[in-house]
Amino acid sequence: MSKRHFFSARWAIRLALLALLLATVRHYQSALHFGFWWDDPVWYSHMPGRSWWQLLLPIPEFQYYRPGSMLYVSFFLRDNGTFDVFLLHWLQIGWHLLQVALSFAIVRLLRLGRWPAIFVALLVALFPFSYQATAWAAPNQPMAAAFQGAAWLFFLLGTRRRHGGWYGASLALFFLAMMLQESSVALAFVPFLLLLVVKVDGQSWAQAWQHGRSWLRHPFQTGWLWPLLYPLVALLFVVGWSQAPRQEGITGLIFEGRTAVFLLQSVAYPLLARLNGYAPDHQVTAVVVLAIVVFTTCGLLWLAARQKRLALALAGLGWAVMSLLPAIVGLRFSYVSLAPRLLHIAAPGIVLLWVSALWGQNGRSWLAWLGRLLLVGIALQSSLLLRQFEPLYAVGTAHLQATIDTLAGSNNGRLLFINYPDRYAPKRPPFPLGYWGMTLAPVVVELDDFLPLVTTATAESASYSMPWVDQMRQAEVYDVDLRGVIIQPDELARLAVDYDAVYLTRYGADGRFQLQAVGRLAALNSQECVAVFDETICLQEVALRSRADQMEVRLTWSTAAPLPPEYTVFVHLGQAGVPPIAQADGDTWLGMLPLADWPVNAAVIDLRTLPRLPRSEPLQIRIGVYNRVSGERVAGVDAGERPLPDNAFVVVP
Repeated sequence: MSKRHFFSARWAIRLALLALLLATVRHYQSALHFGFWWDDPVWYSHMPGRSWWQLLLPIPEFQYYRPGSMLYVSFFLRDNGTFDVFLLHWLQIGWHLLQVALSFAIVRLLRLGRWPAIFVALLVALFPFSYQATAWAAPNQPMAAAFQGAAWLFFLLGTRRRHGGWYGASLALFFLAMMLQESSVALAFVPFLLLLVVKVDGQSWAQAWQHGRSWLRHPFQTGWLWPLLYPLVALLFVVGWSQAPRQEGITGLIFEGRTAVFLLQSVAYPLLARLNGYAPDHQVTAVVVLAIVVFTTCGLLWLAARQKRLALALAGLGWAVMSLLPAIVGLRFSYVSLAPRLLHIAAPGIVLLWVSALWGQNGRSWLAWLGRLLLVGIALQSSLLLRQFEPLYAVGTAHLQATIDTLAGSNNGRLLFINYPDRYAPKRPPFPLGYWGMTLAPVVVELDDFLPLVTTATAESASYSMPWVDQMRQAEVYDVDLRGVIIQPDELARLAVDYDAVYLTRYGADGRFQLQAVGRLAALNSQECVAVFDETICLQEVALRSRADQMEVRLTWSTAAPLPPEYTVFVHLGQAGVPPIAQADGDTWLGMLPLADWPVNAAVIDLRTLPRLPRSEPLQIRIGVYNRVSGERVAGVDAGERPLPDNAFVVVP
């Protein structure tokens, strides 16, 4: 190869790797604004008030012993007790980028070509199971995976240069990876696999056997004693970790077949992923998934053997299985099925298996080009899957951030939330097993628990559900689980007395969530009415507030006696004497509080929205009460007890 060609090829690889890293940032850039979610208030509450050395000690009320993670997160704790979530998200993406770069470097030291190494890095970067781990600020997997990758890179450098300093640095990084994520202990045998590739890849079985006998006779000279240090360090860590006091109930010696199949489906992810999702009435059983995984793995190993890369493929498979083993034997399916982030660490091994099998040695054969085309297709498929995950996470985090802003702006208020999403998932999941949605705000935390993470403001909140309200939730693109127990309208009326405002989560057909204030109950401070309906229903006040494209109508009602269940409210926008252009009819609080459940002698504040219409003709807002059964309007009079035309109180916006 000429010197000019060498430099051009090297720079082409560098530019390709740089472009790959930039493309990865592009896929995850929206995550920078995702904030906190899930059980983050529980996880981050362990850091404030503890010194750095206390964070290195076991925390009995926490279910894991991860001193490295505790110490790491404490660096993002501000003086006022809040956390720099933007920087946390940046570094999550940064750790993922480091894992991508390290995967490229490791594969190059394993003597796989430059462009196959680029494809390994590409598929690690776009690994679809990595989205939860990278887009969420709390998971330890991206950082632990980066430390693991650095440990294996240094081990290979030590093997190549036969220098103990590289091995020492590798062992130190492996120990730090265990301090970040205890499941890293399972990868203690990865150095054996890497050394196997270095020693025997590309050799025949007879040559490998002869070399193996030589290694057994001279283990120190051939370098086979160094990998023994990693299981030894892992064993010492496990002994110490097992003695650390921690909360019980999450981890243990558990084996559930569903857990194993769920995790192992990642090995055959290109075959199992569906961009249009799995229909609810066309589910794939765990037995079928396991069969696909087994046949895919055997096929890939056979292809790798034909390419004289069997050792490389076995190393990748072993790396993947060891990464998944702690979750397979230590966690329940109910936990694992919600956590595709657990698959993040297995990405380099799984990708190495696929690339070693599909990237042909003979670059000019049609089979080699077919394999490369398949790898391009896998990369494209993974990219499209990541783009599907992005709006899924964006809609929930934006909704939660709007809630946090509302709580922070309530001036130490008490807010009641109805139909707030606990978790939600696409109706057509991209993989056959597991939960592929987002756990946004589970009932183990209150919504106001998120406030101390990002602001010094305080507030109180409570969540309940009324599933029959806003049926659009069932028609949209997600299946939504709601926070809080189900309550009836009369219970809502009793609860609302103790809160400053009531909010309802609205669900759009496009999958967006909207937090909408619907009103509140207040003490009745005045008996004055601008209109009275049926001699009992008092419309005390009508207030209008214009927004960008909407107009908020604030109605204040009261009643001196219980009302019939047939009564409800109409609010029409239009011109006199013609049908309304727009209307906001129905029970108060967007249907949650029927008039029959209004408390007597209390002010019921009801918020409704109408569109702002660019019309030159004068418009009116007509407000009244009608019988939902007969359709007839209830008789009304104004403040002077004069009958209202059409039994409607008129306001000119």
